[in-house]
Amino acid sequence: MYLEYYGLSQEPFHITPDPYFFYLSPSHKESFASLIYGLQNRKGFIALTGEVGLGKTTVLRAFLNKLSTETKIKTVFVFNPDLSFKGLLLTMYSELGLELPASCKTAPGSESSLSIQDQVFELVQGLHQALIREYENNCSVILVIDEAQNMPLPTLENLRMLSNLETSRDKLLQIFLIGQTELDRILDKLELRQLRQRIAIRTVLQPLSSRESKDYILHRLKLAGAVKELFTPAALRLITRYSRGVPRKINILCNNALVTGYGYGSKVITPKIVREAINDLEGRQSGQKRFKYALAAGLALAVIGAGLWLGPYKSWEKLIPWNKHVDMSSQEITLPESLAALEPLEPARPENEVQEKEPLESAAADAHLPAAAGDEAPPVLDSSGAQEEIGPDPSPCLQSLDREPARQEQAQIPAPQATNLHPDRDQFPLPQEEMTPATTFIHDKLKEVVPVYKSLSPTRQAVLIRMADQTSINGLLSFRLMLSALEREDYQEASQEMLNSNWADSVGGIAYELAESMRTDQPLQKRISAEPARQEEAYIPAPQMVQSHLDREQFPLPQEEMTPEKTFLHYKLEEVIPVYKSLSPTRQAVLIRMADMTSVDSLLSFRLMLNALERGDYEEASQEMLLSRWADTSGGAAYVLAESMRMDQPMW
Repeated sequence: MYLEYYGLSQEPFHITPDPYFFYLSPSHKESFASLIYGLQNRKGFIALTGEVGLGKTTVLRAFLNKLSTETKIKTVFVFNPDLSFKGLLLTMYSELGLELPASCKTAPGSESSLSIQDQVFELVQGLHQALIREYENNCSVILVIDEAQNMPLPTLENLRMLSNLETSRDKLLQIFLIGQTELDRILDKLELRQLRQRIAIRTVLQPLSSRESKDYILHRLKLAGAVKELFTPAALRLITRYSRGVPRKINILCNNALVTGYGYGSKVITPKIVREAINDLEGRQSGQKRFKYALAAGLALAVIGAGLWLGPYKSWEKLIPWNKHVDMSSQEITLPESLAALEPLEPARPENEVQEKEPLESAAADAHLPAAAGDEAPPVLDSSGAQEEIGPDPSPCLQSLDREPARQEQAQIPAPQATNLHPDRDQFPLPQEEMTPATTFIHDKLKEVVPVYKSLSPTRQAVLIRMADQTSINGLLSFRLMLSALEREDYQEASQEMLNSNWADSVGGIAYELAESMRTDQPLQKRISAEPARQEEAYIPAPQMVQSHLDREQFPLPQEEMTPEKTFLHYKLEEVIPVYKSLSPTRQAVLIRMADMTSVDSLLSFRLMLNALERGDYEEASQEMLLSRWADTSGGAAYVLAESMRMDQPMW
């Protein structure tokens, strides 16, 4: 679809293991060399393991393509390893074109049929003779078992019998076990120790590094016919961060980014396009779509709320003209038949009457109690001090028109009642000072909608409550990968998924504190403070700050920018960022300006940028600045500061 638009001759990011696009990273090169060495020297058993999507099958196919042009080989592929040992032998006979022994052709249950053990013996003997013939013809036979971690343990154990097929010098059959990291754990089991000792070479495929991921993308684009750069450096960095060095994830994301870019008519893939492709892959909506849906939902709720609020008063629209003042003392009102059962309306009190307020306890107790028969209304004093008589209380229908103060008083629930609604203190994961009705509601709701929540420790429950309090319960449910990792008890992965989210970009340093608490199961050292508290903490009066200034030569900003706030940031960054003191004044000024535009906590969330500064890789630090959401919101200022960080030259 996009090939002609981008000037490509073929699709560069197929997810099929095409040896044509094989990229030799150091780890792939080591695995590739191990396979060649094992086959050429007839080592027998060779195990290749790695995480999902790292390219194990691609390495194997590239290896077989190379060897097929240089040596004579016959390959038996087993793609479904869930076989018995007899089934595996029958598969090998079929792939090699061998004729079954006569004893194995008889129908089961007949008088001449052999037992399973005897049939396996006959099959192994026939295979041995066939392998000897292939060896004499200088042909290597390879048995490739893909997804070997799914092979039954008895079948794996019986593979030892095939390794015994050998001459005095060489193995007749080369067996390649290809599987995920679970295969390593299976081979380390005690019952497979004999098989493990026969594995001559074990190699593990590693993910690509950041630099290797970029080279991998450019390598595939070049082979596909690209004559110019299709991805900006910032887009490449975002892809490598999302994929974590997994080639399959790189292929899927790059392909989706090219499709999205083609849809927008963009000749170059930018970080914005990559972020939209990531949102599509993760099932998340873009910010614009979320805003539209939230606006529509808000309008719908407003209409429903207005209908519910006005519903009780619709029958009064014809009785009382709301846009005009009505003197109820001089106007008679004829009630409709639906209200005929109510007591007759009494004239309203004159405006000049002043009623003495009763004590709050009495008002609260009697607010909803009807007056007993024969009770007299309390006396009311006029301005001269004489008592005046007042008539009965107005009709409840008219009292309902002026209930706002009563609702406000009723909404203020005393603390003892509110506390009674909470769960027991020992069952609530947050500290006492954070035990509010809102957090209590979130705690109870998460127990209903998140199955793994009840099995978590109180510390990790507290992390989820804080996340839901910062976003919403539906927002927390959108962290599907994090919740899946929690179900697997992979808290390292859950912590990483928290940091990879848009939520982490928006809340800054708080996200890293919560992620670390989730990973280590250690409670936060301090309570997460609100934004106003951070602002109060960051403010220092000018006279005190001027007294704590360093000499002018030691302050990185120009004289006109030497304000109390930026001086505070200078000292604060010296405390919390170890590499800050070793930077040049120009780069210190860049960090001060970034912290002034966001906050110190937000600046600490630029972990990759700070790591690059510690390594002295200012090119990488500049790229990390441009990849952040801060760059999207700051516009041209971000590019000026990033270039200043890279060149170590004041660009402002």
